Amino acid sequence: MPSSKLELCIGIVKSLIESGPLTVEQLTILLKANPPSLDKQLGFLIDQEMVKKEDAGLNATYTVAMRGIKVLKFFKVLPSTRIEV
Repeated sequence: MPSSKLELCIGIVKSLIESGPLTVEQLTILLKANPPSLDKQLGFLIDQEMVKKEDAGLNATYTVAMRGIKVLKFFKVLPSTRIEV
């Protein structure tokens, strides 16, 4: 379980880059985070335009936006190699 909000946000964006579009349930399992804090941080990342929410009926999926990739590169979480989106 991530120990801070920043680590959770980085984990969300990194998981979306590595695994592609994911639902809240899938992110909860991957990150071992509790759903209320995950929802709160997803809302923050959407507001900051780092993550995009795609509504598909009952199950919304989340994908990483280009800004999310750039932020992770800035924090040197991702290699600076080119990533195709």
